[in-house]
Amino acid sequence: MGDRLLNRVASWCASAALCGALVIGGSGVSGASTKPAVVKHAAARPAVVRAKVKIVNFLYKPKTLTIAAGTKVTWKNADSTGHTVTFASFGSPTLGTGATWSHKFTTAGTFSYHCSLHLEMTGKIVVTS
Repeated sequence: MGDRLLNRVASWCASAALCGALVIGGSGVSGASTKPAVVKHAAARPAVVRAKVKIVNFLYKPKTLTIAAGTKVTWKNADSTGHTVTFASFGSPTLGTGATWSHKFTTAGTFSYHCSLHLEMTGKIVVTS
């Protein structure tokens, strides 16, 4: 009986490609279980999708960014003066040199934006589904 159980446990470990511990019954260990230990795996976390826009020389680079829905975009001001990232219904505060601001885009569409301090500065986020 012990050999059959050992063969079953070995087969289970091989098919699962994981075996943290073997619990073998009938080996003289009092109270040992006759079932293999169950190994639980942490659920895989979805990758966080990120994109970046650099603010430099009074420009958003890239000027147009195409992303998938669910992507978080971060703007970083690399200019020596303050700028904003202003959309029709939301936007950043004034970003000083080195400051960043992020927004996660969850719906498909085209989202135009500008700097409220320098109206000639414009950009566009194209979100695909």
